[in-house]
Amino acid sequence: MMTLQSPPHLPALGVSSGTASTSAGAEVGEIEGGEGQKVLHHSELFDTFEIISVDDNMVNHVVVESSLVPRGYQVTKCMGGVETLNLLETRGFLPDLILLDCMMPGMSGYEMCERLREKYPCNTLPVIMVSAKDKEDDIVKGLKA
Repeated sequence: MMTLQSPPHLPALGVSSGTASTSAGAEVGEIEGGEGQKVLHHSELFDTFEIISVDDNMVNHVVVESSLVPRGYQVTKCMGGVETLNLLETRGFLPDLILLDCMMPGMSGYEMCERLREKYPCNTLPVIMVSAKDKEDDIVKGLKA
């Protein structure tokens, strides 16, 4: 069973953020970086929640930004999977959430999510996959990623 608490200084997004623990007792964000250091999330360093929007369509970024920024969230825009993975590798902290488009040229959202999961488990880096696809095969593919 998972217990979630929303941070008191930010309105709920519909997906609760904050401290979470699993039945095994592991806390969100408990992943070790280089030399045994805990990898921190944006909110732990800057007291605001960061959501990375990954989409090859700028119009979708504008929609995400216009919906979330007025509610106190910081939105970082990336135009594709390679750009996002490079961003995550070059800075010393993680975003609090990634909104990931499934259909992008080059590296698909599915492939990017698989690459993220090689390094960051679900309880460390939450990803919401966004798609216009609604067929069962597409949904299963996203859940497997």
